[in-house]
Amino acid sequence: MTVGERIKEYAQERGIMQRFLAEKAGVDNSKMSKILNGTREIGLVEYYRLCQALDVPMETFVKEG
Repeated sequence: MTVGERIKEYAQERGIMQRFLAEKAGVDNSKMSKILNGTREIGLVEYYRLCQALDVPMETFVKEG
């Protein structure tokens, strides 16, 4: 599972819409769709903004090993 897919799952579990998340994080909605579906890698700045938008620590969606 990609980081974007983990973010998508987290947002869906909490009823957070993709468009709302994209707007809050300042990421274009079409770019957000690709990130959440795992077809585009997420940049560090985008990841930071998404974690801020979701009010979670940056370690939340990163898995070691």
